[in-house]
Amino acid sequence: MMTAMHYVKSHGLGNDYIVIDPAKVPFRLTREAVQLICDRHLGIGSDGILEVIESRGADFGVRIFNPDGSDAEKSGNGIRIFAKYLREHGYTTKDRFAVDTAGGRVAVQLALHDGLVTEVSADMGTVTFDALEFLQTNGHRFPVTSLSIGNPHCVVIVDDLSKVDPHALGPLIETHHAFPDKRPTCSSPRSCRARTSRSRSGSAVPGTRSPRARRAARSPRLRIARAWWIAT
Repeated sequence: MMTAMHYVKSHGLGNDYIVIDPAKVPFRLTREAVQLICDRHLGIGSDGILEVIESRGADFGVRIFNPDGSDAEKSGNGIRIFAKYLREHGYTTKDRFAVDTAGGRVAVQLALHDGLVTEVSADMGTVTFDALEFLQTNGHRFPVTSLSIGNPHCVVIVDDLSKVDPHALGPLIETHHAFPDKRPTCSSPRSCRARTSRSRSGSAVPGTRSPRARRAARSPRLRIARAWWIAT
């Protein structure tokens, strides 16, 4: 007889996660289990797993797994998925609550219609930038913006997006010695369209090559700005 297991798979802007409460499945989320579950041929397939855990003082806690079984700090899409899961599966009746992640506490606000969550806003925290402006990889030198909102990102500035293969470039930058903890990357032209390489958790942030935006990226006042992710 097969053992029944409960999970929910959902996505935010195409970034898909599986939500698992360990109390509702008959196995531990080991690295090997996460890799198998996230495999799009052998498992359910996803960009990661959101595990319900005890909080460290917030209303709820979540552990975010990358598809390779490693831990992710924070994910805007993942948080919104997790918040919707908690509300619609009876963990809370609140429309505002906080979730602890490895990358810090995130406050969320829900909008509902007929008992279903239709929109989630998440306060992702303070955006910080580091001093890195260029990366040398595979014989090319790229201007970049390196930033974090609890999970690190690298925005790669290019002139012609059609000439860039993010699936080839992403892993080279992700494993670059400048990023010992790895980070997702985004290739963006001056028009601000973006293509994302997402081998780890999180959504990359579009960039721009305009002088105004380059100055803004270094501006101290942006270091206290807050990033809001809204899903409809």
